[in-house]
Amino acid sequence: YYENGIDLFLQLRSDNKYYCSSCIRLYRREFLLANQLSFCENILYEDNIHTLACYMCAKAVMHVNLTIMLRRVRNNSITQSPLNFKNFLSYVKVYQEIMRLWNLNNNPVLEEELCKICDDNKETIIDVYFKLTKEERKKISELAPAVRYEIRNIIDNRKKTQDFLFPYYLFFYN
Repeated sequence: YYENGIDLFLQLRSDNKYYCSSCIRLYRREFLLANQLSFCENILYEDNIHTLACYMCAKAVMHVNLTIMLRRVRNNSITQSPLNFKNFLSYVKVYQEIMRLWNLNNNPVLEEELCKICDDNKETIIDVYFKLTKEERKKISELAPAVRYEIRNIIDNRKKTQDFLFPYYLFFYN
């Protein structure tokens, strides 16, 4: 039992047992409705955002370390299919949403782990970008300017997220 979702999130991250998959969690419907938690539509990997948002909002959580299901890997599933432009855009959206969640919560306790998650996402975006065909890369020019700017920042600037962060929270009164 944990007093809040952030404590469980940090414990799972420190134990290297944090998984984004929503199918391994149970939520009360009232919790999801009260916190307006739903899945982002029209993207892949929406579990990454939803799971993190749930941890950030949860007031009381319980973790049971039992194997109660087995995962079946199918040949044509999202995780087994070749990477394409939709995968790339979905990873960009996940990155943007995690940054948005981070800014909304502004919790210094989460900063190190959220930096690591953002850095992992940036690496994935870069990796997928270089696996795209030339035709798929050209599609980026058709996106909104703000999205193109974000993608360019991620691709061109491969430094770690934490290299750019200034600890503003140190200047707020407690």
